Amino acid sequence: YYINTHEQNLGHAATGYARSTGIPGICIVTSGPGITNMITPMLDAQNDSTPLIVFSGNVQLSAMGTNAFQEAPAVDLTKHITKWSYCVKNVNEINNVLDEAFIISQEGKKGVVHIDLPKCILSTKIDYFNVNKTEYNKQINKIDIEKIEKICDVINNSEKPVLYVGQGCNDYSKELTEFVDNSNIPITTTIHAMGCYDETKDLSLKFLGMHGSVFANKSIQEADCIIALGSRFDDRTTGNLDLYAPMAKKNKGIIHCNINEKEIDNIVQSNYGVNGDCGEFIKNIKNKIFYKKRENWLNQINMWKKDYPFVHNKNKNMYTQDVLIELNKQLKNKDNY
Repeated sequence: YYINTHEQNLGHAATGYARSTGIPGICIVTSGPGITNMITPMLDAQNDSTPLIVFSGNVQLSAMGTNAFQEAPAVDLTKHITKWSYCVKNVNEINNVLDEAFIISQEGKKGVVHIDLPKCILSTKIDYFNVNKTEYNKQINKIDIEKIEKICDVINNSEKPVLYVGQGCNDYSKELTEFVDNSNIPITTTIHAMGCYDETKDLSLKFLGMHGSVFANKSIQEADCIIALGSRFDDRTTGNLDLYAPMAKKNKGIIHCNINEKEIDNIVQSNYGVNGDCGEFIKNIKNKIFYKKRENWLNQINMWKKDYPFVHNKNKNMYTQDVLIELNKQLKNKDNY
């Protein structure tokens, strides 16, 4: 149990914990300014599909709507930026509400749950409380086999394919790596998916977007087929949508798999949208995609890597890059693990 100096600090710390472990971060805050100070980290966690559960205090039910001391319309404030926001109005529903909170935060596209606890509920004594571990079923949508066949044909017939991978693939590093290596398709990731494929391998383009590698961005612009897995075409990775991926658009080669149906065609119009889990999608296509040498395409990418490497200016000051480079050197020595 960690006490932070401010609710916003608390929310970001719990989000970091959730991103590191894969299980929900838990926050407990007071009423009024306690929950309003949590709005920023809650929105941040929701946008980044991070499981977070926030418990807030509130005035007693009879005082709600009277502008009581430290009263805030907590549920009204958070329901727009969470997967579920709920005010407990009967102490006997707490067992079920807690179970639902953990299920909803982790099921499908992960996100934020807010449970508001009025003072009268918190001060009511209960004789029994169920603390059994809550189980949830991972959302696996059935994938249209006929659509899979068409998608595989598009990929197999493409000359310059690129995998554009987001954090929806973070649980499938092994499957993704096997697919990339067996298909010989270059891969770029969003910042949130960095590391799900070994970036020291030749097929890695590192991360893309406004802070990403030049060669990743050039590859996306020149690709005739983009296979987007678990990503949402965030504006930081696309830039001007009118100029984005012209070759893939022209070739009708934009494939988008996302567990959240609302993300498909939300920003970039796909030619083949698949609402499903990325692991299931990879499982369905991995044995249908041929290995191709792609010599011209990979040679072009290697030229871009040579011409536009990641660099930073060295001087007497210490930069973040210097720290990361030194950490990487130290960690490469297995004795230091």
